[in-house]
Amino acid sequence: MSRYVKLAMVTGLLLVSFLLTRLPAQTSEPKPLKVGVVNLSTVFEKYERRIALFEELQELQNQRNQEIGKLQQEIGALTNKLKMLGTTLAPDSPRWLEADKELMQKQAELKTLNNLATIEQERTISRSYRLIYREIRASIEAFAKAHKFDLILKTDNPELSASRPDFIPVEMSMKGILYHSPKLDITAEVLAALNSNFKEAAVN
Repeated sequence: MSRYVKLAMVTGLLLVSFLLTRLPAQTSEPKPLKVGVVNLSTVFEKYERRIALFEELQELQNQRNQEIGKLQQEIGALTNKLKMLGTTLAPDSPRWLEADKELMQKQAELKTLNNLATIEQERTISRSYRLIYREIRASIEAFAKAHKFDLILKTDNPELSASRPDFIPVEMSMKGILYHSPKLDITAEVLAALNSNFKEAAVN
């Protein structure tokens, strides 16, 4: 074996040894996956921001109902007036026609008010749902990163709540998790963090 071949072999062995020392050490067991579960329905129901938003929405709805009730009373009074006029006036008389026109205007106003109230309520509820969901999701993500979770799954109440037989299979198919260890449940911690952040923001 020539001198150059020996030198090449020694150099190769040294290079392999160097590369092996640079490789990361392989552990015998992989790092376990850290998983948590959150009952999203519970968090949504008990989130104090949601409660506050829907109390405000209820107050607005009560004000709208007062406006609608007042208009309904005016319509009732105009209806009675028209009936009384009908006993002494012909339906084509100017006074009767004027009262009838006023009644139709009030009825149209009531219909418009009801439609607007329904649309406004639906839009407000949709915006509130989206806002609350974004906040809950952001809080779960922050909690997961802070506590080194790899995966957070959504869970719900194990019991079926549907009363109609045709709804029960649908509800069963929506149950994503059939069992989890109670140790994985971080619902209380997530909810506490959410409510704490909401109170701090309200103070500031």
